[in-house]
Amino acid sequence: MTQKDLITAPIIILMVLFSILTNTYAQKPEEEAYNKGVKYYHKKMFDEAISQYNKAIEIKPKYWQAHYNRGSVYGAKGDFDQAISDYSKTIEINPKFAEAY
Repeated sequence: MTQKDLITAPIIILMVLFSILTNTYAQKPEEEAYNKGVKYYHKKMFDEAISQYNKAIEIKPKYWQAHYNRGSVYGAKGDFDQAISDYSKTIEINPKFAEAY
């Protein structure tokens, strides 16, 4: 082996391992949308947050965290009927999640 091979081989191995780990721990589409919703909520970009939570729920209808967070966004917007609806759905899916009550 040449000196170049000794340097190149570990780099290639690290790149392959990184690729494998990245694909293994890649977010599911509903989690990606959910996380975007969280970011938009913290920026007070409420319509965008709702849109992202809607995507997450469309992909995974029983994603109770997305229902709960969307309810929080509706509450922040003053749309309390929608907030209650989402909190109720959260309770239906996960009755042990006390915050939704």
